[in-house]
Amino acid sequence: MIEAGLFSLRFADFQRWAGDPAKWYNMQIMSDIRVRFAPSPTGKVHIGNIRAAIYNWLFARHTGGKFLLRVEDTDLERSTPEAIAVLFDCMKWLGLDWDEEVFYQTKNVKRH
Repeated sequence: MIEAGLFSLRFADFQRWAGDPAKWYNMQIMSDIRVRFAPSPTGKVHIGNIRAAIYNWLFARHTGGKFLLRVEDTDLERSTPEAIAVLFDCMKWLGLDWDEEVFYQTKNVKRH
């Protein structure tokens, strides 16, 4: 067995997929892809955040994975309902949808 980072490869698997390594890679790795976009909504959405969201969304859609949205709303002074609404409006305008319920980080504060 060959161990290589994220996965291990048995020789029989290698022989079966040697003709098309992408098939083996897609079968083993791509089915479990989960990417997230986790902005801190404190005003207008920054172009760098938009770029990260687009890249992650495209990667999730290309691989058949899931795109998740986690709102980093722990800065209670600057994270406002209006800023969160601006974030959602931006995502909708860009055509970026998410695959699971939006996760709000403030719901997880007790764990930290």
